[in-house]
Amino acid sequence: MMPISVVCRCGARFKATDESAGREGRCRKCGALFVVPDHELTSSLRIQVPKPAEPESPPIEASPRPTLAVVQGACVGGGMALLLALDLRIAAGDAHFSMMEMRYAFLPDLGHIPRLQREVGMARAKEMLFFADRVPAATMERWGVVNEVVPRAGLDEAAARWTARCAATPPLAIAHLKPLMLADPAGADVTEGQRSALEANLRLLLHTRDFREGLAAQAERRAPNFAGE
Repeated sequence: MMPISVVCRCGARFKATDESAGREGRCRKCGALFVVPDHELTSSLRIQVPKPAEPESPPIEASPRPTLAVVQGACVGGGMALLLALDLRIAAGDAHFSMMEMRYAFLPDLGHIPRLQREVGMARAKEMLFFADRVPAATMERWGVVNEVVPRAGLDEAAARWTARCAATPPLAIAHLKPLMLADPAGADVTEGQRSALEANLRLLLHTRDFREGLAAQAERRAPNFAGE
């Protein structure tokens, strides 16, 4: 029996044997499922191939409230995956963004690829993925991935300002708006988008206290105070 060093993506290492080839296992540190491949990579080393696990909780995109990313410094790997899953993004001027997986000859597998294509289009997504370049915050703002770039010294103030904006939005309306937008990110199906919006309005939103509060606030020339009711 030849010893096999199994390496999980979380960094955990443990020993197996040739008899383990093809068998499923679970990392003792992070719980990731994997299968030891049948082909040898070296005379004494094999690397786990994680199997996609069923999600244990809804994706962050399913959050009914606005989500905000605040970026300072490097945003790579899982940070990029999280950034692209959030609704709004602000960054310090010295922030930079990379998808470095191609430097190690494997694919981004945390939802990076479709989300990046959705945000920047095919050509720019290929550029960022193929070459693993470091992309500055100003470029990400120009590409439409980042909503605002501010000097590093002003990042906390900007984060507080955007957080207050998110908190002031009408909860019920946002909870219906986000799934509608995610269902058709390119906005290609105008008919279905209009139908879904009308249904949400007529079935619920036009009958809420928040709708009446919006009307009253407009008439009284004040900021509305939405309660999600």
